[in-house]
Amino acid sequence: MRKMIWSAMALTALLGFAYPWRAAQAQGEVAKEARDSFTRALASHRAKKVDAAIDEFMKAYAADARVLTFNDEGLLDTAITALAGRLAANPSDLDLNFKLGELNNVKGYSEDSLKCYRKVLQVAPQSPQAAVAREEVRKLEAAIQAAKAVQQSRPAKANPATPPPDAQPPKPSAEEAAQNRIQRLQEELEAVKKENDEGKEKLEKLQKEYDELAKKADQWKFYYNRFFADPRNVQNLQQGR
Repeated sequence: MRKMIWSAMALTALLGFAYPWRAAQAQGEVAKEARDSFTRALASHRAKKVDAAIDEFMKAYAADARVLTFNDEGLLDTAITALAGRLAANPSDLDLNFKLGELNNVKGYSEDSLKCYRKVLQVAPQSPQAAVAREEVRKLEAAIQAAKAVQQSRPAKANPATPPPDAQPPKPSAEEAAQNRIQRLQEELEAVKKENDEGKEKLEKLQKEYDELAKKADQWKFYYNRFFADPRNVQNLQQGR
């Protein structure tokens, strides 16, 4: 059934009817047929039914290319990843190459699309899909060449970050030199101030330790003097008590 749908799409495109990248509706609301197919595509995508989602999306796209402006919730990216995985296992599959070529074309992935279309022409050059692929290859190659021509015709922009080899940096004015000097002095002053603050903090810490040790020494001296002031303690020490 899916093969019949995609073959019909290919024939419709070949005959010049309303396939997405050949024609779009006039300005106005997106066609109901397209909106309905897009809704069904999203439902299939949410249900992880990749093939059904792809078929419904391509129907919507065939009816009105403006469905590309809708939020597809990652449908196209998921579909491309899924088909690429299948194609890796069966690289000569006609329908997989054609579908993947179409999806990449919709997303604007020209090189990937060309690769798939060319494979279609190689596998089945007389098929309806090949007729569409042949026309798309012609259009894509022309677009790529035109883009390259435009790129090459543009003058190269000079890189302002890279001065010519002989260019000398402009000398600062007297005012700029003074400002630079002031800034450097301020930086040096801040560095010295920081060092002084750190030294002051260290000195305060050492002073605190010294005060604590001096206090303990005074206490020890007090008890020492008090102990030896009593003759009985001296006598006990002499007698080894």
